[in-house]
Order: sequence, then structure tokens, then C-alpha cells
Amino acid sequence: MSKLGMLNLGNGSSSHMVDLIGNVDYETIVVNDFEQVIALDVLVINVNDNYDRSLLYEWLVFTKRKSTALVWITSESIPEEDKLLFLRMGAHGIVKKTQSMSELMVVIQNSLDSVDKLKRLKIEDSQLTNSKEKVLLNYENRSIQLEETEIVLTVLEFRLIDALFKKKDSVITYDTLANILWKNAKDMPDNVRVYRLSNIIFHLRNKISTFEDQIKIRTIRSRGYKLEWNS
Repeated sequence: MSKLGMLNLGNGSSSHMVDLIGNVDYETIVVNDFEQVIALDVLVINVNDNYDRSLLYEWLVFTKRKSTALVWITSESIPEEDKLLFLRMGAHGIVKKTQSMSELMVVIQNSLDSVDKLKRLKIEDSQLTNSKEKVLLNYENRSIQLEETEIVLTVLEFRLIDALFKKKDSVITYDTLANILWKNAKDMPDNVRVYRLSNIIFHLRNKISTFEDQIKIRTIRSRGYKLEWNS
């Protein structure tokens, strides 16, 4: 079952949100903390007239960086220039409170169906590509499966192994991997970027250390990393 979170910003009515809760087949929660967003499939943000714009920015940025949740904003009125900005920051849609909430839920469900379809296609593609190697990346729950064992990874660990996996037996440079992991990688000092990347590699290697005879991440000195495994 999909998980939907509802966040109310500013002092104002959120009665339409209450109506929304009573008419969906999702697991629903009221969001009060950033960390709750990580496990969501959908986040609906209700924006009132006196909302804190900087706080909305924080929620959008955090969700885009840390979660795969689809984000919709409901509001009485948002200036056109703000709408474009919010969409660029990761919102998938902005809906007026006067519009039918059931209409919003149809749009959300269609989007979730599309996302699920893409995930299934990625999983099927991974299964086909890796049937010989017995290595499977599961995009549904961000895990790697080696033989009969499934290892759950963090968001960054999975993003890293996915990048290495797509370029198996090829070297991916430190800078390329850093840019895949962090949008602000170019702004990081070199020593910070290298340390953070090395730290993720360290934890990832520990998680798959039991299977070093089948799969390993090799350091290519002064260049980067590559993923190797035995066929």
C-alpha cells in the first residue's frame, strides 16, 4: 500500500486535507518532521496565505534530495512566478483548494502507477541482464541481491552501486561519482568530496564483503572505482 503524507504550512483551514484522508486507499500520516518524508510515496503540502516561504523551500529541497516521494502543493492562491519556482524545486503539481480533491487523487494515482511501471521495468531489465552473475539490483526497496541474500542499502549507497553497476568492469572517476551522489559536489572542497565518497565506499564494501569472491568494488588509484564480479 502506498504511503501518503500531509503537511500543513501556515495558519489556516486544512479541511480539504481532512476530506482527502477519508477518501483514499493509502496509508496516510500527518507530517511534522523532515525524516518522515523519506519513507513516503506521496507528499501533499497545504499552503495557507501566511505560510513561511523559506520553510516551504526547505521541505521541497529536502524531499527532492532525500526521498522519491511525489510532491503536490494545494493552495488558495500562489503567484505565477512562485509556481514555476516550486515546480523547478521538485513539486510535481500545484492545485487550487477549490478544485476537486478526488480529481487530485486520480492524478496522483496515475503518477504512482507510472512510477511503479518504471520500477518493474528496471527490475525486469536487471534480472535479465544479471541472470548469469546472480547479482540483482532491486529499485523497489533500494537493495542488492546476491544469490539468496538481499542487502538493503541507503539512498546514497544504492545510487553509487547503481552507477557502478551500469558501467560494470569500467572505471568511473571520483568526480563523476561525486556528481551523481551530490548536486553540490562541484562546490565541495576536494578533500571533503573525496572523504565523503570514500566513506560511502567503505560502508558499501562492508555490506557486500561476504561475497567478495563474486562481487567487489575495486579502487583504481588516482582515477576512481569500478565494479567487478566473476561470471
